[in-house]
Amino acid sequence: MNHPGNRRTDSSFEAVYAAYYDRVFKYAYTLLLNREDAEDVTADTFLTVYEKFGRYDPSRASMATWITRIAHNRAVNLMRSASYTRQRELCETGAADGAADFIGSVESADRVLSLYEKLRPEERELLNMRYVMELKDREIVISLIYTNGWLVDETLLDELDRRGIHPNFQLSYDGVGCHDWLRGVPGAEERTIHALKLLQQREHPVSVSMCVHRNNAHTIRESVNLLASLGVQSMKCGIMMDLGDWMNPELADVKLTAEEEIEIFEEYIPHYFEDNAPLSIMLGGAFMYTPGESEWSIFHETRITEEEAEKCPSCGVLTKNFYIISGNGPHLAWRAKPPGFS
Repeated sequence: MNHPGNRRTDSSFEAVYAAYYDRVFKYAYTLLLNREDAEDVTADTFLTVYEKFGRYDPSRASMATWITRIAHNRAVNLMRSASYTRQRELCETGAADGAADFIGSVESADRVLSLYEKLRPEERELLNMRYVMELKDREIVISLIYTNGWLVDETLLDELDRRGIHPNFQLSYDGVGCHDWLRGVPGAEERTIHALKLLQQREHPVSVSMCVHRNNAHTIRESVNLLASLGVQSMKCGIMMDLGDWMNPELADVKLTAEEEIEIFEEYIPHYFEDNAPLSIMLGGAFMYTPGESEWSIFHETRITEEEAEKCPSCGVLTKNFYIISGNGPHLAWRAKPPGFS
């Protein structure tokens, strides 16, 4: 374990200081909008980093995340101080007003883009960061990112960390060995798995959706267990809807009927509990369970006709899955309590 004053620690700290100084300063500046305040916060941040350097635990957070949290706390402490509040009351100008004027004075989105493209990279970065921080100041948060995983990499996650943003992610994954076929992009499955591993390492909550069809239905069990091993917390499975390319008659043999979907899910449910319910799961409109709960939910109870459903204000997917098919298709044999609960 290294401690301040140790030569190795000093050398390692110098490397960290060189690597993260600009990042910390820019982050502080987006919060404080004052160069002197940002410099003070940056200095305080690295003083704390140096003092606690020997206690840094890489298994709990990346270096970038750890340092950003320290910088955020130092900036918040400054903003809460009486002297800072008084200063802001006396002087409400600076970069915040500049950013607001820049956006507010331009009515055309094309004009905004044109001006934005003329900015230097560092100016774009500051404007981007300020925009995100203004959203946070107004309690408008980035809580969930939907993605196919292709663009999820270390750079994206570092930039989110630098801005103090730690959202949930929802990815699509369409079965072990089957993902590329549905996505139509060679290597898509590999990239999705890579993204899931990164998100697991960075402790982002992750959920996954899986489109079930005739070619991948046999992979449900293997896919659920793989995703659970990669830290996925919840998963939704459902059949394809008659939208977009799935309306192509050539794909008719691939699509499952609602009745076939229920039969496949009914066959899988016992395996799900044999595998100790590895994650929270929702199987179409048929079954939902969260590990640790003493009961599950089965939706197929209410029965109405298609003619009656057409008069309902709910969305078509909800009506079809939760009401119409429940009256015509087979009912699940499993009922109220999972194995192991009395």
